[in-house]
Amino acid sequence: MFRWLNRKTGASTSDASTSDRASQASGQDRPDAHFDVASLNLEQFSPAEAAYVEMLQADTNNVVALKRLSALAAEQGRDAQAVALISRAIGIDPKDADAHFNLGKIHLDRDRNDIAVSCFEAALKYKPDHAEAHYKLGNALRNQGKLDEALACYRKAVLFKPAYAEAYNNMGVVHQEQKRIADAISCYQKAVALNPTLANAQFNLAVLPLAEGSNPAEALGSLEKAIALDPGIAGSRLADIYHDLGISFQAHGKLSDALAGYQKAIAIDPDHPLVYNNLGLTFAQFGRHDEAVKALRRAIVINPDFAVAHS
Repeated sequence: MFRWLNRKTGASTSDASTSDRASQASGQDRPDAHFDVASLNLEQFSPAEAAYVEMLQADTNNVVALKRLSALAAEQGRDAQAVALISRAIGIDPKDADAHFNLGKIHLDRDRNDIAVSCFEAALKYKPDHAEAHYKLGNALRNQGKLDEALACYRKAVLFKPAYAEAYNNMGVVHQEQKRIADAISCYQKAVALNPTLANAQFNLAVLPLAEGSNPAEALGSLEKAIALDPGIAGSRLADIYHDLGISFQAHGKLSDALAGYQKAIAIDPDHPLVYNNLGLTFAQFGRHDEAVKALRRAIVINPDFAVAHS
């Protein structure tokens, strides 16, 4: 999961096009981009943050203050102000790669992927080794369905930042979407090796091998690590994942672990007839017939048309 997430360059005409798009993306042609220092309300900021406002009041061309206040405004959901502040910074210093990058992040976080792509491309024009810009560009391109181009961006991100666990994770997501399962697993393993606390990578490393029939014990270990890091990471899928773990353990002849998987699934979703069915069959394999009958009857109560449990 990952939850999850295209421009041709090289010729001088393409460079001009990228610059034009970046200028438009910066918002310099928009009314809200014509920033007025007087519009800033000191009460919106903490004392430490207000210092940047005072810096800007003293010097309206202070790029550091503009970038910092833009980031604060974006965090607080004041999009128009965030765009106006960072656009002014770009207007003062059009070659500031970080300013273009920050503007791209604002648009990417709001699912404005086309604009985000242009901003990240502008950042990379002025700082080609900007690993985070390559990574974010990859995310925007992946959102657009441009998987090959996204993969190329992630590869550049790890080229310039070899320990970039998030980039390896997202590289794995693209490989998975393109059915290159071994490559996806390798990327997830690399991400986890670099950052064991990266919940998305731990989760992906649990779910994908499980779907491919790999060692369920390893999958369970990764799943539990992911849940410990982010209890809500699986969302509504968690019961199904534990059910799948139960099936995998059963296929590997580990019936006690299978029972544990089914029981965890039922604890999460007590109205899942297929889980009760498989739980009943596993009880039967243990010779625990009363519990088997009880589980199978529960499956039928939940879904009277559940033919498997009837049989």
